[in-house]
Amino acid sequence: MSKEQIEILIAEADDAKDNGKPEEASDLYEEAALRQEMSPLARWWILYNLGGCYRALHKNHAATRHLSRAIDVIPSIAEPYYHLGRMAYVDGRYQEAALWLERCIQLEIPPLPLPLDLDIYNVDRYALLAEVYAAQELYGPAIKYADKAIAYLRDNYSSPSPENTAAFRLQASRDRWTSKLEGCSADYYDTIWASRITPSITELDRLQVMAEALTDRIHPPKPILDVGSGPGDILKFLPHPEMYWGLDISSVARTQVRAKGGNTLDSLESLKQEDKTFHGCILGEFLEHCIHDEDVLRQIASHIAPGGIMVASVPRYAVMKDPAHARDYTPTEFERLMSTVGEVTMLPSLHCWMICVVRVTPRY
Repeated sequence: MSKEQIEILIAEADDAKDNGKPEEASDLYEEAALRQEMSPLARWWILYNLGGCYRALHKNHAATRHLSRAIDVIPSIAEPYYHLGRMAYVDGRYQEAALWLERCIQLEIPPLPLPLDLDIYNVDRYALLAEVYAAQELYGPAIKYADKAIAYLRDNYSSPSPENTAAFRLQASRDRWTSKLEGCSADYYDTIWASRITPSITELDRLQVMAEALTDRIHPPKPILDVGSGPGDILKFLPHPEMYWGLDISSVARTQVRAKGGNTLDSLESLKQEDKTFHGCILGEFLEHCIHDEDVLRQIASHIAPGGIMVASVPRYAVMKDPAHARDYTPTEFERLMSTVGEVTMLPSLHCWMICVVRVTPRY
């Protein structure tokens, strides 16, 4: 079959698809797919549309196979990833859906002569991924992607367009997710700390590294603030508990800190009232819980003496399944955030954590 005949066959298949005849279109695309004499772009188009036809015919296995083959031909176009993610979401396979959609989000609009669905690049992938994370009770990432979708809709459509109505609906969902995230209250953490007996070996490794990063840089011993301290497990590695202040909203955790010889605070507001300056600060597994992480970090840094040391850790993996997490960080995002309060030194990753040391700059 000549190139011209293949183009005619594809055009006939496109016409059948556009006229709501997915079964006829799929037969024509399948016939065209058998031909070897075509460009990668033409083959991608055939496979991608076969995926769409089989989705319309509720043949999801065949749709998945063809969309995956389209990715193999040209990996840099977002549409197949989006539709694979949507199918996984509808089927309740939320973790798989998140993987497909996260890959979709990494792609830019390609300079290809295709009738691309630009909403997939600009809003749909963000809105769908927000729903996927919310379905897993991962409200932090859900809020993050809802914000991206809402911002695009409000910046590019004027009220009262259907798109702006979608923005209002998505805002309502975002507000609901924020309420759930903020619902991880003191009672929630009281239950966690009351039921936990000892920290894991990997947690102890992290705490030892963070404690040594402080004690190696602070001489002689001076007051240290631990924000989100939990029960003060890091005191195992700090030789002067009387210099330690653990801040945590959980009364159970604070009781355990005091039992180890440390001092306690119950909130950032109480930290303001204390009017105390610290020379060291620990932020272990804390920042990923903050919706407004940079604002909170700056507030904490204002209580650290100029030249004081902060040691921070956050989960290294893209998402750790915890309904109390407001966000996740890439290494670049983590380093950028910490650089807003001082000079950053990234330490080697440890188990599932990224760790850094910050020398706080005088402006705080």
